[in-house]
Amino acid sequence: MKNKIILAFGILILGVLLMGLGSAADMCPLNLGDYDQIVNIGGGKLRSDLTILDAKSSMVPLVLNPGDYSITLVARDESLNRKDDSQPNEQYQISFLKEGSQVALTSSTSDLEDNVLFSEVIEVVETRLSLPEGVDSIQAIHSEYNSVPTDSPNSLYAVCVGINKVEKFCDYDAGVNYAYSFSNGTGIAIGHETGSNWIEGYVNLSKNETYDIKLSLKNFGASAISNLYILFEIDGSYLNSFYKNLAVSSSAVYQKFELNASSLSCGSHIISAELSKEGQIDCNLENNYAEREIYVQCNGIEPPNPTCGDNVCGLEESCLTCFEDCGFCDTEDDDNDGNTNHSFISFSYGCSPEWQCSSWGDCINRIQTRMCNDKNNCNYTYGKPLETSGCVEGITSLNSQIQDGGISLWILIGIIFLVILLVILILVFL
Repeated sequence: MKNKIILAFGILILGVLLMGLGSAADMCPLNLGDYDQIVNIGGGKLRSDLTILDAKSSMVPLVLNPGDYSITLVARDESLNRKDDSQPNEQYQISFLKEGSQVALTSSTSDLEDNVLFSEVIEVVETRLSLPEGVDSIQAIHSEYNSVPTDSPNSLYAVCVGINKVEKFCDYDAGVNYAYSFSNGTGIAIGHETGSNWIEGYVNLSKNETYDIKLSLKNFGASAISNLYILFEIDGSYLNSFYKNLAVSSSAVYQKFELNASSLSCGSHIISAELSKEGQIDCNLENNYAEREIYVQCNGIEPPNPTCGDNVCGLEESCLTCFEDCGFCDTEDDDNDGNTNHSFISFSYGCSPEWQCSSWGDCINRIQTRMCNDKNNCNYTYGKPLETSGCVEGITSLNSQIQDGGISLWILIGIIFLVILLVILILVFL
């Protein structure tokens, strides 16, 4: 009688622990720091032997902008009967939805291990899933519904989804040739219309004269570039634009046009050039922009003197005019023009965003948000992390506790095995 009581007590403890483990079906093991978003699916088990409603989860709100994404899924199952069960198709997929219609479906998770009390799969099912129109919700679907014998439930929990935005592969690699000899290290050469007498150092233009503007650029990639768009602006306003084809070559190519200084107001101006291709991404955004300062002199007003020695390489300075601020000139013929005296080696333009995001806010109406700001204050949003995520109220906070070490699924499993071992020892020695 005593042994039966002890055995019953041990089974009771085991059952209580397994009930706690059942609630752990909602515990997501993914690390919040490894993903842009983690979405908990929640709900009961997905089954392949009943209706389509039993094979699908509820729709979970999730806002994703158009783009490419890597998808990690977590599948899990546990029960007292799993050790004696064989369910060969415990798998699920995620359906991405927009306004209730499916726009993409992931690959399936791998089958969970059979004949064990607990089994879990954490798997990257998509490395680059394209969502060209974005989505507003997701739904888990049993992969084998209507594909396996209906007398086998093949049930499992769809636990959570880890999502990362994948930047699109760059399509081309064109850049400004800042080392162009006559551009003062900017890539933009300015000279008199007659004879192309390029101005080195500070550019002082006469009001009633016409000048040549010449941009030096290169194709740094392994493929030819067609219809590269070149936009010239002055003080942020449109000045001129061109389309250029760049062959596969290490030599620099040029785009030239005339500028009539009479159309400009007196004083300082900034001429800029930017390279782009519609719908495509440059491999190196840091070299697709150039600018150079000019001064239009009129009414006898003298231009300001460049400042050398202030530890700032200004637009009016170069390695030729102020090595203290701009560094020494290279002696190699980088642009293949036969000139080895004016190649500038310590000049760069461009801006690389450095995104810093706040913590995710509370889950309100199944949506949580955060703020992401660029510490470098660049003028574009390239590579900006997602700021909106779907969530499940209550489950999200539980997941946070797991990530902080407050709850450990493996500790629960360890306790279960210790209790089983204790029951066996009691039965053997009493």
